[in-house]
Amino acid sequence: MVSEITKRVIKMGNANSLKHHLENAQKTGVCALPKRGLSEVPADLLKVAASLRTLDLSENKLSSLPSSMQAFPQLKHLNCSQNKLTQLPDTLGALTKLETLLMSYNKITKLPDMLSALKNLKTVNLRYARRHEPQLERLGDINNMVEQVNEFGDVLCDCKKGCLRVLAGGAATLRSLCWRHNQLSELPGCLLSLPQLDVLDLSSNLITSVPASAAALRCSELNLNDNQINRVSAELADCERLKILRLESNCLSLDEFPARLLADSHVSLLALDGNVFEVKQLAELDGYDKYMERYTATKKKMF
Repeated sequence: MVSEITKRVIKMGNANSLKHHLENAQKTGVCALPKRGLSEVPADLLKVAASLRTLDLSENKLSSLPSSMQAFPQLKHLNCSQNKLTQLPDTLGALTKLETLLMSYNKITKLPDMLSALKNLKTVNLRYARRHEPQLERLGDINNMVEQVNEFGDVLCDCKKGCLRVLAGGAATLRSLCWRHNQLSELPGCLLSLPQLDVLDLSSNLITSVPASAAALRCSELNLNDNQINRVSAELADCERLKILRLESNCLSLDEFPARLLADSHVSLLALDGNVFEVKQLAELDGYDKYMERYTATKKKMF
């Protein structure tokens, strides 16, 4: 029996298109349905769900993903970029083979706890575009995906033997996560339990403070530019691996900047332009000389 969504596709003049894609998907494990005007995931996809390894639903009008996502146990690459998603279903946590999760250019405001269950997740992109930014071109095969993601620089990746390789992902393997241009109001607690997280970009959100719990982050680079931060907890100095801290264009006063980050941390590069004090005023704080020693040593290593 033909589903309602299939009937709509037929009315759009694509009577044989979906059937053709499903037939190919059954053989190849790859189903690409970008730019189809889909407002929901075709129910007929469930017919090939068990064998799909790659599913591209980018550039459609999806407002949600079905709760039946656990029906895709072999799925490794899921691309839902440029849709209207605001959240992800917890059932994605059942996709234990998932390696690539591309959700950029949606309006996702909360990172679901289910990411911690995706032990093989390697690449995540949750970037949200500002209106003046260009849209990603259609993401086709994996090679094109690598080129286009690298062009935007939002997900660190590497191309080897035509495949998208690990550098960013979830749970125990997450190395880099870009979640900029969204509406986060606080640092997501679920990020604190990611042991391999190295680069975390939360710029251009609505975060107002950096809590003491941030000391548990394992990243070496934390980008919080363009938020609304007016307070940074002194405990951030206890973040063992943190070396680069970007806090440009926030609401920090000198009184709310912890001197411990200068004296007692491993931070060797601070970016603080665009706050409510002059960067040169840092020299008035205890520990500034120690920070400059680390900064100078780092610069020497670069040349």
